[in-house]
Parts: sequence; C-alpha cells; structure tokens
Amino acid sequence: MPLLQSLVIIPFTLIVSVDNYLNRDRIYKIEEKQAQDELNSARVYSALRPTVVQKPEALSIFSNGISNNIGNKVKIKLGEYPLFPEGHVSTRDNPLLNTFFSIDFATVIAILISLLALVFSYDAISREREDATLKLAFTGRISRITFLIGKIAGLLLTLLPILLFCYLLAILIIMVNPEISLSLQDWKGVILLFTISIVYMLVFILLGIFISSLTKQSSSAIIISLLAWI
Repeated sequence: MPLLQSLVIIPFTLIVSVDNYLNRDRIYKIEEKQAQDELNSARVYSALRPTVVQKPEALSIFSNGISNNIGNKVKIKLGEYPLFPEGHVSTRDNPLLNTFFSIDFATVIAILISLLALVFSYDAISREREDATLKLAFTGRISRITFLIGKIAGLLLTLLPILLFCYLLAILIIMVNPEISLSLQDWKGVILLFTISIVYMLVFILLGIFISSLTKQSSSAIIISLLAWI
C-alpha cells in the first residue's frame, strides 16, 4: 500500500515541480537576454544600469524553499545598494493557484514518511503488552535496551526501502528529462536531503515507540499518534 501511494503521489508531484522549474528557466533566459541587450545599448558609463538575473536552481525541483516567494533579478544603480530582488520567478496558467502554497517533493516526503513512521510504530510496545509477549520477551536474557534497539532497527529497515524507492523514482523522472542536468553539487544536495529524510523518519519512529510505551492499548496509541502527527 505505501508503495502504491508513492507510485501515485511522487510522479504527480515531480511532474508539477519539473514543469515549474522549466517555466522559471524559460523566464530566466528571456530576462537574461533582455538584461544583456540593455547593457549593450548603453553608450556612456553614466547610463549603465546592469541587471543581475539569478538562474533557477535544479534542486528547487526537490524543495522550493523561498525561491518562489522572492524575485529573481536585481538592477544595479549608481549610489544605491540593492535590497530586494524584483521580477517573477514562476508562471501558472491559473492566477488563483498563486494564492496556495506549493507542494514540492520534500513536503510530500515529510507528510508521507512521518505518517508511515507513526502508523508502523504506534503499537510496537502496546501490542506486545496486549498479547502478553512483552513479559515473555524479558524473561529471557534479552535486555530492554536490546529489545528497544531491535524494534527501532526493524521499523527502520521496513520503512527505509519505501523512502529509497521515492528518491530513486524522483531521480529517474528527472534524469529522463533532457532539459534538466544536475551538477556534482546538486547530487551532493540530493544525498544530503536523503540523509536528513532518514533522520526525520527516525524521529517519528522514536515518537511512535515512545507513545506506544506510555499507552496500554493500541487503540489509544493510534489516536494519540495521529493527534501528535497533526
């Protein structure tokens, strides 16, 4: 089921993000040409008003950050310090869509992985307590720390392939697009984002186990976990 959700949500999100990036890249090329033409048309130094246009980053496909909320160009004027960028960085066919926040790959991963981590871990302890297998496990030589580490490792190994699949699917969609090329620095950013996603997932696994250890029934644990997730 989680893989099926990823097959639906991740491609849709990436297609929208890629289209948004390509639109911003087309705007960048047009505004860069206009800035170059204005610079070439100046005949005296006092008339120079160079415009610096920022190229959209390929990593914005994974995470928009604030790139869609600020301008993409700055005009350099004599005696003035540029404070705020100008221009538009994205275009949409429906202007009403600009009133909504954009959902990117990182946002979808944050929502999907955090929910899955809590759903998988909410009964890690409470279910053992209900089935009376918790006392049985501690009657042997296994320690509580070993038991807890085993639970965390099992959940992590269960959810890690889903997270890895999401990233591989996203990378595949980007690589098949000939208009997008990732530099070595971009690949380092993707690896860093993947590492942070693992840590993020681990935090919610620990949260689910903590809630499960405080509740006696799994039904109570799932309610508290969903409230905590919201």
